[in-house]
Amino acid sequence: MRVVRARLETSSMNFKTVTADDLIRLKDELNFSSNQMADLVGLANGRQFRRYTSLADDPKNGRKMSFHMLFYLAARILALRGTAITIDAVYAEMRRVGAKVDPLAAPDSDGDPQP
Repeated sequence: MRVVRARLETSSMNFKTVTADDLIRLKDELNFSSNQMADLVGLANGRQFRRYTSLADDPKNGRKMSFHMLFYLAARILALRGTAITIDAVYAEMRRVGAKVDPLAAPDSDGDPQP
């Protein structure tokens, strides 16, 4: 179990989240509405999801997607495609969407801090 815990512990991995543009591109790729994206991420509605896509336009209300939300989103995308959901597959999907994820590397100074 120690290996799994080490690979999931965000404070000891190199992680940089997706940008607002990455999320907009994913939304377009999936041809989803903001409400559908919110459902995919586990948010209450499209308005909440749009906060993650408006960071550049509205820094006061914009948000960065946290590791656990992006992990969940990537797993849900794999499930939609009928792909086997493994930790490595989820990390690969997170990278494909635009995140920087290296569970075995030390955190970069430009990475996103995680709780």
